Amino acid sequence: MEYVVRERGARVLARNVRLAGGEIDLVVEEGSAVVFVEVKARKEGHASAAFAVSADKRRRIGRAAAAWVSRRGMPRGGCRFDVVTVGGDGAHATLEYLPHAFETTTAWSV
Repeated sequence: MEYVVRERGARVLARNVRLAGGEIDLVVEEGSAVVFVEVKARKEGHASAAFAVSADKRRRIGRAAAAWVSRRGMPRGGCRFDVVTVGGDGAHATLEYLPHAFETTTAWSV
């Protein structure tokens, strides 16, 4: 998944970050923004993978992201939440990058 992020010109800052009861698959820096990336794979395809990021999962990612920002400060370019989906399997697997995939209602007390 990291090469999909790197193709966008982003730099991986951390992997599998566990904070505040949530986990962030990838934390990347793209320009002056920090991007929290959720990776979802489903044999059924991209749509089912994207829908697998439930409201509860978004809340947990939001809490973890808020904890990340509280420890490091708000980046100049702000933050966003992206999703990388893996559809299918084996030789027929495809990747799709969904920037600005969701927002969070988590309070950012920085």
